[in-house]
Amino acid sequence: MNSFEQENGDKPTIALTGATGYIGSNLLKKLQRQASIIALSRSGDQQKNTENVTWRSVDLFSLADAEKGLEGADYAVYLVHSMIPSAKLTQAKFEDMDLILADNFAQAAKKNGVKQIIYLSGIIPNDTEELSRHLKSRKEVEAVLGAYGIPVTIVRAGLIVGPKGSSFPILKKLVKRLPMMLLPKWTRQKTHPIALADVLHTLKGSIGSKRLSGKTIDVGGPDVMTYREMMIDTAEVMGKKRRLVNVPFMTVNLSRLWVSVTTGTPKEMVYPLIESLVHPMVANPEQMDDELSYGCIPFKEAAKSALEDDEQESSKPKKKKEKKQLPRQSLMSARYNVFFSQKGKMQNGQLIITRNGFLI
Repeated sequence: MNSFEQENGDKPTIALTGATGYIGSNLLKKLQRQASIIALSRSGDQQKNTENVTWRSVDLFSLADAEKGLEGADYAVYLVHSMIPSAKLTQAKFEDMDLILADNFAQAAKKNGVKQIIYLSGIIPNDTEELSRHLKSRKEVEAVLGAYGIPVTIVRAGLIVGPKGSSFPILKKLVKRLPMMLLPKWTRQKTHPIALADVLHTLKGSIGSKRLSGKTIDVGGPDVMTYREMMIDTAEVMGKKRRLVNVPFMTVNLSRLWVSVTTGTPKEMVYPLIESLVHPMVANPEQMDDELSYGCIPFKEAAKSALEDDEQESSKPKKKKEKKQLPRQSLMSARYNVFFSQKGKMQNGQLIITRNGFLI
């Protein structure tokens, strides 16, 4: 019996956020034969339902939307991050938006009687007082998701090696486009990459697990290495010769601008990620689960698979997407929900939102 299979043998219902995203779409494929899936996405109304998958269009900025989205769910997988600006609250920091989204989701889960939330977070260094914005936000979201009494299983991962996402594609573009690179100090910081397949295995195994209910686990692959070493291995897999020169003088601020310009990746995504690389991103052995934390796919093998998948995807003919314009009334209503579904007050001309001791 699978960890999330009901005692009476019935299939459980799992709500999956970000179901059209990089991690979510791959996890959906692994779960749909063994569970009934409520696939949540802002573009859910553009998807087709299948035998085991029901799509729902949900905007988590709206508490009412979140509550409707989670109706009937036994378990909920939370794969939401907001580093890339959306159409709403673009004037806000991603950390603020992450808290609003997580709070709405947790409240909705509580109202619908969800048994467990599974959250994919980031590795948090134990010996670092000043965390980067990215890691601090992940930790705050962990706390918010558990603020309403629902058991939360937190899976903390470092760099996930796959064809899409954020960190590995950035590394791939650097290696592909630059025959010589001046590498600042942060590229020699230790990190703990893990293959996409290993992360999916952990997430699936965490759903419905009583042993991991309310617990936090770190995950990592068999290789602990530096960003520089990952560049060398990636270049080797790509069949390219690259000259890498260590330099002591390039700051994180300069590095993040250089990476964004070179790779063409939006600064909203690059800046928080590069800031996090000043920390050692290695899984803590004391927080690793014997059954689910230890990935078995080496970095070079994972990189090769990711590059091959990316090449296959690029060779497919691209479909033209029709742009869907929201009616003005709907957009105004959504914005109203964002601001007024929370407890807030005006201070110096700005809306201050407070929730369970958190101040935005």
